[in-house]
Amino acid sequence: MKVIAHRGGCAEAPENTLAAFALAVELGADGIEFDVQQTLDGELVVLHDSTLDRTTNGHGVLSDARWQEICELDAGSWFSPAFKDQRISRLSDVFGLVGSEFELELKGYGGSYLEAVLALTDTTGAYERIEFTSSNHLPLVKLKSVRPQARIGLFNGRPDPDVSARMFERQVVGTAETSGVDVVHVYAGAVTARIVDRLHELGLEVHANDADNPDLVRRAIDSGADRLTTSNVRMAVEVSNSVG
Repeated sequence: MKVIAHRGGCAEAPENTLAAFALAVELGADGIEFDVQQTLDGELVVLHDSTLDRTTNGHGVLSDARWQEICELDAGSWFSPAFKDQRISRLSDVFGLVGSEFELELKGYGGSYLEAVLALTDTTGAYERIEFTSSNHLPLVKLKSVRPQARIGLFNGRPDPDVSARMFERQVVGTAETSGVDVVHVYAGAVTARIVDRLHELGLEVHANDADNPDLVRRAIDSGADRLTTSNVRMAVEVSNSVG
């Protein structure tokens, strides 16, 4: 079971910063998940929200700001004064991390954004270490059509309360079968061995999302999923090691 750190080691460091990514690797994560957007002047940066307000001392919409306007913003003090020197990371900085896999969530829009992401990935030669994901399937399809070697992942939402387990299984497997993706993401609280087996029969990798407590980590492991994402890397690695 591979453990992927959601926005880095964000339970113990400010999310999507180099400090959070380094901590995740130190704690034993196999990879890091992060969100990529683009500034007004085209710089690819790592930030979850569309605005700067929650995780920096800046204000306003990220895509309306230029890199020189945001590169010195404090991206750590909101979490703890100990991280006051953390800055918004560029994608190129994250790609420089050695020995880690990447789950890159596409949060930008338009052809120029996608071209910029692919151009930087081409330069680093990091395709074998990256899974591209998005809440919008269409950019992933476009990405796959121009870079067949890229690995793309499909998100599935949490099942609605009135949806039966069998119906949820049909939705997940049926969508995956027609989507052209390589990886299928299933909420850790709803993943089952039957879902995993059926997706494996299709030749797809299974990723259990949001395994943020020990019970969900164990459920993901018991299901036979290939990897899990967690916001609490220390806990997930400890549970995974104890089960293994």
